[in-house]
Amino acid sequence: MKRRSAALIFLISLLLVLTLAACGGPEEKRAKFFDRAQGFFEKGDWVKARLEVKNALQIDPKFAEGYELLGRIEQKEGNLRGAFQAFGKAAELNPELHSSQIETGKLFLMSGAADRAREKAEAVLGRDPRHPEALLLKSMVLTVQKDIPAATRIAEELLAQGMKAPDLYLLLAGLYRQALDTAKAEKTLKAGIEANPTTVQLHLTLAKLYVGAARPEQAEAVLKQVVQVEPNQPLHRFNLASFYWEQGRQAEAIDLVAGVVAADPANEGLRESAARFYIVKKQPYEAAKILKEGVARLPQSTKLRILLSEVQLNQNQAQEALKTLESALALSNDPADPGIIQTKNALAKVHLLLRQPDAAETYVDEVLKASPKSIEGHYTKGEILLARGEGAAAVAEFRTVTSERPQFIPGQLRLAAAHLINKEVDLALSTLQNAQKIDPSSKDLLHALARVYVLKKDYPLAEEQLRKISDIDPTDAAAQSNLGDLLTALKRYPEAEEAFRNLTLRSQRNPAGYIKLSRLHRSLGKEAEALKVLEEGYRRNQTSAELLTELIQAYVRQKKHSAAIAVCNKRIADNPQDVFAHNLLGLIYSDLKNYAEAEAALKKAVEMQPLWPAPHTNLARIYLVQGRKKEAVAKFEGAIAANPQDPSAYLALALLHEKDRDERAAIQVYERALKENPGFWFAENNLAFLLGETPAGQSDLARAKSLAENALRARPNEPSVQDTLGWVLYRMGDAPQARVLIEQALAAAPESDVLNYHMGAVLLKLGMKDQAREKLKKALEGDGEFHGRKEAEKMLKDLG
Repeated sequence: MKRRSAALIFLISLLLVLTLAACGGPEEKRAKFFDRAQGFFEKGDWVKARLEVKNALQIDPKFAEGYELLGRIEQKEGNLRGAFQAFGKAAELNPELHSSQIETGKLFLMSGAADRAREKAEAVLGRDPRHPEALLLKSMVLTVQKDIPAATRIAEELLAQGMKAPDLYLLLAGLYRQALDTAKAEKTLKAGIEANPTTVQLHLTLAKLYVGAARPEQAEAVLKQVVQVEPNQPLHRFNLASFYWEQGRQAEAIDLVAGVVAADPANEGLRESAARFYIVKKQPYEAAKILKEGVARLPQSTKLRILLSEVQLNQNQAQEALKTLESALALSNDPADPGIIQTKNALAKVHLLLRQPDAAETYVDEVLKASPKSIEGHYTKGEILLARGEGAAAVAEFRTVTSERPQFIPGQLRLAAAHLINKEVDLALSTLQNAQKIDPSSKDLLHALARVYVLKKDYPLAEEQLRKISDIDPTDAAAQSNLGDLLTALKRYPEAEEAFRNLTLRSQRNPAGYIKLSRLHRSLGKEAEALKVLEEGYRRNQTSAELLTELIQAYVRQKKHSAAIAVCNKRIADNPQDVFAHNLLGLIYSDLKNYAEAEAALKKAVEMQPLWPAPHTNLARIYLVQGRKKEAVAKFEGAIAANPQDPSAYLALALLHEKDRDERAAIQVYERALKENPGFWFAENNLAFLLGETPAGQSDLARAKSLAENALRARPNEPSVQDTLGWVLYRMGDAPQARVLIEQALAAAPESDVLNYHMGAVLLKLGMKDQAREKLKKALEGDGEFHGRKEAEKMLKDLG
């Protein structure tokens, strides 16, 4: 009996051994899962890679290499929090796993915890003082901590020792760019590309350097290389098309984009990208054409319809946008359909833009009923409440957004804006600081923080934020421009000059740097240097209307009329339809008192753009200075009699009366224009402004508001129309809503003297004296005349 039992036990043991031998032990199973996970990872199949590595971790929960691979998968999928947890677990399980320590350090650095990142680098270097990846991390940390010499020394030593990592070349090139050593940056990037020919980021950084240095041939060659490196990535062709466009080679850009779309005409994503390309280039007709063709090919596409409605709205075709969105609503009867929810949210935004908050709220309430946790819905509801000036309620909505999705930075920014509406500056600051922990490299957050620190008069911290933006993106024009403005306000003129000069060096095709540097020189009495800067800028940016205007005005101030005339005539010879050149030529001849030539040039500008106010206003000025008002009035009245539908004649006549300070006569002309042309938005807008400025009573203000709202529905994105309605509301005592509208206008035209005056007046009404002072100073920076200049001067004087 004992022998049979022993034999049975032996047989069972043998079967177990054979079974285990066939199936493999736990380590072998773990290894198989891990190998498969690595294979899927290398192929870019993150879903299958995650599944396999989790199988491996289920077998061995203390498998450090498995957690490290999981961290890399999380990185690829953009889940940085998950990546941080996985790399941290790997490093905890195996402190000798240096790669996980370093990846954890990089994530610390991204989150703004430079000291913690340095700890990770030093921990690895403590075990291996020459570990290249740890030294690279340390150099990155030193860069963030502003120890540029030490960071550069380590990076250069790594390069000399033969390290070829793309991050090293990018870091070192960035350090050289910060030192304004373009030659070394270029050499470094070229070496990086030679060592890593398939790393697209190196190519794109080199192309960006060439563009900033005004070396278009080299930039084009590099961008073409990128297309060859990743021929199946359409984005690279769009980048090349964008470059062509910026270089004035629009025909080549259009052909390239058309080719991308034609290669796969039913691809929704490609059509969306092509449309966005044209939207950025301010070519709404082309964008609409691509989207309409896309809707015809993909009739169930909600996404293309919503984008088409945005294009139509930007073309001031509000009714067409509403029709497009309403057609998208017909695609499904299910109120919970994601496409229907997106469409209703888009409809709410359109009605909000048209100043129809009740209609907007109806749609957004339907969204929230169908999807109570809709982030977009709560976000739009918050925007509606902000537009009504209901700051406290807006805070509640944006808090819902940020609680559900803290990484949604626009929600954090709008929550801060709602706090500012409530005059809760400290809460706004706290919101932005907390958001920065989530995304420390967000330029939008840093810009917002800089503005809040200015409000709190903490100028050193405001300066620090702007300099951080420049470190992240040396070509960020707004950061350098705002830094220069801040330093100018603090009377640190040499540093302000350096900031503006850096802007011209880092973004040579951006007119802002030249204009601001020139104005700084002029404010310091350096007229010759101011002119020299504008001439330099114009040589590099001959398509810029702003630089052309500044240059001509500088020539006229310095009585260099011949040079001014030569510039305008050259432009007209190159392009006879250059309306800006004709208008400026009229101003030059007017300053010379050569009124016949001035009138001829201005009439040519009017002929080209009949509804552009500038040449009409300039014509009015020369008629008045010559004492020819009666003659001009008779001429324009004759044109109206001959063609009562001609909007240009009404505009010319009304502006003539406005220039002569005869507001009542101008009002009568606009009334006549509207009688003949009921949809003439320009007349509605100007009439609303005049009625608001010189109201006979509350009825005039009520009519002004109605007219301004009509104009806004016709031109919802026109800054002058947004400003008019805002100004009328200010006159009616509704400063909170006025602020919302004038802020929208200022976002599109931040340098406008009249918009800054209006914003200053509104902020003063709201008791925000410091911000009001800032806007009023900006309004009065230049020499230009504008309606209300004397009032702005008085307000600023009273503020002290």
